[in-house]
Amino acid sequence: MLPADPDAAEDLVVSRLGEATYGLAMIGGGIEMLPEQTLLFEPIANVLTEAAPGIRLCFGTSRKQRRMHFCAGCSPPGAAN
Repeated sequence: MLPADPDAAEDLVVSRLGEATYGLAMIGGGIEMLPEQTLLFEPIANVLTEAAPGIRLCFGTSRKQRRMHFCAGCSPPGAAN
């Protein structure tokens, strides 16, 4: 789970994006459903698209999906598989 502090959450996401090339990030239901996480939604979506141009975002709606997941094998749009 991401830290509730927006700056710490952004730093964590940027750090994870530096570990590999990601084509997809899932923003889990916890960011939208947990009050302490709701304020992270827009900053996290922004940092994902700025730090990883072409990354696709998908959204989980299940209460079990409370983490942000990255797909390291997924190709960004327009990339060869």
